[in-house]
Amino acid sequence: MVGNTFRMPLYYFLSGLFFKPYNGFFNFAIRKANKLLIPFFFFYFCTGVIVPFILQELNVDMGIKSVIGWHSFIDFYNEKFTNIPLWFLLSLFETNIIFYFCLIFIEKYTKCFKIATLICILFIIGIIGFFMGRNNVNIQIFIDTSMTVLPFFAIGYIFRKYTHILEPNKWDKYWILFVLMSGGITYLLSGGNLMYIENKFDVHPIAFYVSGITGTLCVLFISKAIVKIPFISYIGRYSIMLLVTHLLLLAVVSLIINKIISNHDRAYWCTVCITLASYSIIIPLMKRFLPFVTAQKDLFKV
Repeated sequence: MVGNTFRMPLYYFLSGLFFKPYNGFFNFAIRKANKLLIPFFFFYFCTGVIVPFILQELNVDMGIKSVIGWHSFIDFYNEKFTNIPLWFLLSLFETNIIFYFCLIFIEKYTKCFKIATLICILFIIGIIGFFMGRNNVNIQIFIDTSMTVLPFFAIGYIFRKYTHILEPNKWDKYWILFVLMSGGITYLLSGGNLMYIENKFDVHPIAFYVSGITGTLCVLFISKAIVKIPFISYIGRYSIMLLVTHLLLLAVVSLIINKIISNHDRAYWCTVCITLASYSIIIPLMKRFLPFVTAQKDLFKV
């Protein structure tokens, strides 16, 4: 599926696009911990330990296994999460930290040499991470994946700092041409099984990085051209709330819907629609009662 080619690269690219080094490493690390690590650990414990335990005690079989006690730490180390999407928060934190130190390393260079050096360093790290997965070399807690995706993060940062991609500019009138070109390249290079959580990619590394970048740019060009859609913007603003809850919510809604609707296609679309609609209630509740663990407020002050 073509979408899988650039879905994860898009997330890392956008994170790099809005990267800020802040004032010193301590300040930077605390801010990233507030936005990424605090939500990760809170929802890892809630959805990976407490909820499975409650379901187990109620004899509700949803295919979710409890990881109570020391088993939760073992599963964490072995990268086996009940709430699988949480891995992205941990990986994104690691990517930010690695990228920060790379920026410090090139700070002394002039502008042109700085860009070239940054791209070279991060693509070297990315290729090392890529071939670690290819050769079954695993670094725990997704550090290997974080290395592999660094080029996407770096390209996002470079586009924000050295181009006008976020602002209206003279090139916007050619957006259809850019969409066709970037979309065409992505389509031609797409294919293969891409497993980011396991850092295994059944594709040539050049095709992997080029298609990830062109697919991401295709989405950005389309986004700049279309009118802002309030619902999509609202969901995007609180995307972390969807990330940490959607898997469990889908499982609950699906369990109920499948008992009511026998037709698979109808049940699927009903599940999707009800899940999306439920966030009109869930997001305000999480903003009100869980602001410190959903990146809305900082738990640790800087």
